[in-house]
Amino acid sequence: MAGCTASQAQMITFEESTLPQVGVWDTWDESPFRTGRLQGNCQVVANPFRDDTNPSAHVLGCQRSLYGSNTYGARVVLPPEMQFELTPAEQYLHVSIHKPVAGRCLLVVLGKRTDEAWTHQSLEVAQSTRLALNTATPGQWTDVVFPMKGAGGIKAHSVVIVFDCESPHRLTEPFVAYIDNIHLGEAAPQQTSAAQTSAAKGDGTVLVTNSQRNGEVLLGDGTPFNAGFRHKSGTPLKVKGVGEQGFVCTAIIVHHGPGRTKQTTFEQKDFLPDGSLVIPGNLFTDEVVIEGVMTEKK
Repeated sequence: MAGCTASQAQMITFEESTLPQVGVWDTWDESPFRTGRLQGNCQVVANPFRDDTNPSAHVLGCQRSLYGSNTYGARVVLPPEMQFELTPAEQYLHVSIHKPVAGRCLLVVLGKRTDEAWTHQSLEVAQSTRLALNTATPGQWTDVVFPMKGAGGIKAHSVVIVFDCESPHRLTEPFVAYIDNIHLGEAAPQQTSAAQTSAAKGDGTVLVTNSQRNGEVLLGDGTPFNAGFRHKSGTPLKVKGVGEQGFVCTAIIVHHGPGRTKQTTFEQKDFLPDGSLVIPGNLFTDEVVIEGVMTEKK
């Protein structure tokens, strides 16, 4: 896919005569799946949920482990002809996902810079980490769309589909998610669930999610955003950015507007004395993603 447009993109269907290399990945450096203490369960299997939406014979199955972080997921190594450049212009990756529980989805793109000065760089550097534009409806195949972009001159080597970007502590047992039909495409999902259609028609609330990396944005009372959290349209929301050990929240970015195409940045000077922030209600008109900027403490 290097240099190709979305319309020219090929698709990984897991029906290929030479299957792509698959496995699990976790952005947490000390994850037992990164240190080698544990091996994840991820392999191509017969499609257990064949229907009109996805009649494929084979799909990728991956078990959600209780020992992985909230950014644990299925890694798919892109074949050479499907590797693409991450550019400043936003691109979109479509993935069909079937899973039994609610939860946000996130895409991590692993790769390296292509210029000579970076020949030493590993192929396993996270070059783009973005939440999906829509949610996967439990119990049915959903076309989940992930935005991604980079500085340019970066070749994507593999993608990690984090199908449950939530705390594993909320789970009492592992579950299996199924993945299929990975390809570049346009921003709009190929199909919309009845629940999403109902929400889109307007029930007086907007879907609010948070982006997590080196920390997390919590609700003002210190509780985390639950999957599918909805907030009353046009009303302020109090939040607080909390960094992981060694990190501090120095800004909060609110992605809002139609298709989350607008962003408003709040710096530390905008925070309240306790470090919290009241986001104005006029930003809550469409789906919103709240991103905490976590800076390493010196």
